[in-house]
Amino acid sequence: MFGKAENGKGRGSALNMHSERILRTLLRGQASESDIDTSLYVEDSRGKAAGSFKTAGKRPRTLPSGRTPMYFGAMALAISAALLSTPLPPLDFGLQTAYAAVEQPPPEGQAKPLLLKRVVILPFENFSENTRAISFVKKAMKEELRKKGLILIAGDDMVDDFLAKRRMRFTNSVTRFAAREMGMVLDADAVMVGSVDIFSEGANGDVRAGITARLVSTIDGSIIWADNIAYTGRDFAGVLGLGAVESLDKLASLVVKDAVKSIPDRFFIRDSSLSPFEAADVVTTPVRVRSGENVRLSVRMLPIVDEPRNVKALVSGKEIPMENIAGTDYYECSVEAPVGEGAFNVDVVAFDKELKKYSFKSIGEIYVDNTPPKLAMKLSRTVFSPKRKGFVVLTPILKNIKEIDEWQIEILNNEGAVVRSDRGFGKLPKELVWKGEANSQRLLEDGEYTYRFIVKDVAGNQTVMTDKLKIKSAAPDIQVDVELSDNKLHFFFGIPSKDETIDSWKLSILDNGKVLDVFHGEGALPPQIEYPIETGYDLSKVTVLVTATDNAGNPFEFKKSIPSILLKKTPFARLNDKSRIVEDF
Repeated sequence: MFGKAENGKGRGSALNMHSERILRTLLRGQASESDIDTSLYVEDSRGKAAGSFKTAGKRPRTLPSGRTPMYFGAMALAISAALLSTPLPPLDFGLQTAYAAVEQPPPEGQAKPLLLKRVVILPFENFSENTRAISFVKKAMKEELRKKGLILIAGDDMVDDFLAKRRMRFTNSVTRFAAREMGMVLDADAVMVGSVDIFSEGANGDVRAGITARLVSTIDGSIIWADNIAYTGRDFAGVLGLGAVESLDKLASLVVKDAVKSIPDRFFIRDSSLSPFEAADVVTTPVRVRSGENVRLSVRMLPIVDEPRNVKALVSGKEIPMENIAGTDYYECSVEAPVGEGAFNVDVVAFDKELKKYSFKSIGEIYVDNTPPKLAMKLSRTVFSPKRKGFVVLTPILKNIKEIDEWQIEILNNEGAVVRSDRGFGKLPKELVWKGEANSQRLLEDGEYTYRFIVKDVAGNQTVMTDKLKIKSAAPDIQVDVELSDNKLHFFFGIPSKDETIDSWKLSILDNGKVLDVFHGEGALPPQIEYPIETGYDLSKVTVLVTATDNAGNPFEFKKSIPSILLKKTPFARLNDKSRIVEDF
């Protein structure tokens, strides 16, 4: 109920005036079924809603006078059943017990009734697996709305054009701003949105259909009606299983029909202070900033019945005037990003020509981010040989949740000059591969280089990572020496350069190509390896083979016969026979 009246005995039950008019006409036998197609709102003696009832008719016609008592009795019975324990005083049609929802306006500040005549249907979301569900339900919905007497004033082309210009992709819901704008642009009382939840036909012939639909007022963006209906074909079967619906299209039509049946012909607007204009979401540029940086705010003020006189933005308690962009509905200003981190709400206040204030709370936000990206860099290797098709793989890893704006990789030589670089925008690259080339694609010389990886997030926070890389194409420098004493061959290894790193090595002792023994290992060579030999063993055809690979993949090989090594170590000696060395002094 939206108003009350008192009788001579104090506050009594109040009936909707439209209900009273129906009762009067029923008494006179002049009511029509269309008059009865409305809601009865009943309040108890405490002013609380006691119940509501709805009757439905098909086409207007005069009730036969003989049936008037039946209609009157049925309605009186319904009202009495709702009130139950609440005493119902005698109806006195000479007293105005309630005001009509349509016949006369309510007092100022109360709910205002509006007829529902013009509806815009937005494309339904399809949550079923049937691709034709949307088109079928939309067609059925239009037919049922026309039967109900609602005028569909916006064609599909007009609606599609509206959605395309405003880049509205998801139509299962609509904002207050969009609803009010559609009311102004498309001349509609309400916007219908919804979804097809079920639209399927099973292998055994079972059919299922279900929809969810809502009507949103284009005056204040409120939901004036909502329903969710789902049926299966078996829901209509009788006791013997007869009457079940087997056609999916027929079942979907019944779902739509029953949903539309519950749509009211009129709705009520309770808010008497609706703004004469509407504010769209505030756009902030840039989207994320650091504290103290300037942010550009832009808001669109849609004139519903009038344009605002002036507009202001409120951020962290600061009020900033916004300037109108000439010839448009947009207002802009610049504001300093607040101190701290996180999202800061942006409110907008607008004043009409009479300087009446209208507030639009939290319609935008400024996101402040002062934390730089946290990074880690994984390297496949730090030394490689481009001449042997070696390369290094750099894998950047983002260790905190960040929206990356841009990244840059640079390779610098010993003098600090950039010899190779690349950059990208958006997400970090999964991998970066450097094959030792310069920007000119030529291979760089051996030496030490530095990579510098720079990452910026969308707020401008920057992180820089650096590390050393080395190009080495020369074979490792390994010295091999052999001595014979005490029936043992002693192998000695030396590496002059401290920067030389050996990954693996192997020592093979061969006699005329036959392997006598093999020693091998990972990492650096041992300082000495001993190999025993039998007394009088013929060393003339014994050969030593040493192979190794450095950390850049460069190979090393040393192969010589034992006698030749020993002769170089004893230049004043002579070889007696084939295996015996004899001093000559």
